[in-house]
Amino acid sequence: MASIYDHVEVRDSDHPDGVYRVVGTTADTVTLLHVADADGRRLHSGRTVSVSHSTYEELPSASNPDDGGSITDVLTSLPATGYWAVRGSARQLAASPVRTLLAVAAVVVGAVGPRALSVSPLVLDGLLLGGILGLVLIGEGRV
Repeated sequence: MASIYDHVEVRDSDHPDGVYRVVGTTADTVTLLHVADADGRRLHSGRTVSVSHSTYEELPSASNPDDGGSITDVLTSLPATGYWAVRGSARQLAASPVRTLLAVAAVVVGAVGPRALSVSPLVLDGLLLGGILGLVLIGEGRV
């Protein structure tokens, strides 16, 4: 019997090979979402297929491709992930030059202020923290 969120492996059929997740059932069919390719790499294709209950029962069960990756996969993906994060943030910062300049100024004053200004350390810490938070929010496109 098909249960929502079960995973099965589809091979040698009219549908692309890979891992499929059960996303719906009716009296006659089971609806499957294609979630990983034949090598187990996660997909976000949105492709759904409907199969009969008898066809579904013949499919071998599969492990959930979302059940964490190996540490090697995580470490090898860091450079690409970091590149796109920096690139996206840089574009957002460039799109708001005045806000970015104000946030950078707050960070600089907060960081070098104790050596150059006779202002309360609490104020300088607030500027530093506020500037960093501002840069993060601007870089993420939140403000």
